[in-house]
Amino acid sequence: MKTLTLLFVSLLTSVTTFAQISESEKQTLLDLYHSTNGSSWNTSWNLEAPVTTWHGVTIHENKVVAIDLGFNNLTGTIPASIGNLSHLESLKLFFNQIEGTLPSEIGNLTQLKVLDLNSNNLIGEIPSSIGNLSNLNTLLLSSNQLSGMLPKELSLLTNLTSLVVFDNQLSGNIPLSYNQLKNMSELVIAENNFSNTNLYIPTEMLTSVGTPMIFNEIKTFDNTEISTIVLDEDN
Repeated sequence: MKTLTLLFVSLLTSVTTFAQISESEKQTLLDLYHSTNGSSWNTSWNLEAPVTTWHGVTIHENKVVAIDLGFNNLTGTIPASIGNLSHLESLKLFFNQIEGTLPSEIGNLTQLKVLDLNSNNLIGEIPSSIGNLSNLNTLLLSSNQLSGMLPKELSLLTNLTSLVVFDNQLSGNIPLSYNQLKNMSELVIAENNFSNTNLYIPTEMLTSVGTPMIFNEIKTFDNTEISTIVLDEDN
């Protein structure tokens, strides 16, 4: 009898260890897998195994809180259903070959702190819904083929410390409301097609980790473009 009891406890522990996420979140992961040719990833997922064993997926309290699939040969597109992962705090898909547009549903990820899509083949505009990501502190979109203007809604991201859109096809003017981003420590916008001829940024508005930084005002004229501002918190 004692042996049977121990066996029952052991089985119960195993079930608890491999507790599953909701069907909605699992389906979203499957959507991501299929839309980015998961069978061809460098490190693929065994769809028959528990989600807790899937490479790059972090689960906390039965919720998907992080996806890290950088350098993993993802091809295809980001599914709109990605917006269903409402507890996601970090999405890292850098250095892959993801195409298509960044879905507007990305704005549903209101717990997101890190969005890293560097070095893919994304096209189209950055969706205005990104302004909904009030907890975002790191936005990395460099080396894609993004076009259009930077959405003015980025100025709503008051927790943003790093904004990197280097090497895209972005154009138009840089919204001066970005001066409201008082926690910004890194702003990299080089290798784009911005058209500001009288861009005026009072850089004393930019701070690092909440500490005011002293800079002279930067003003550009004619065909000069502010390309990169990197603020060192030791200054």
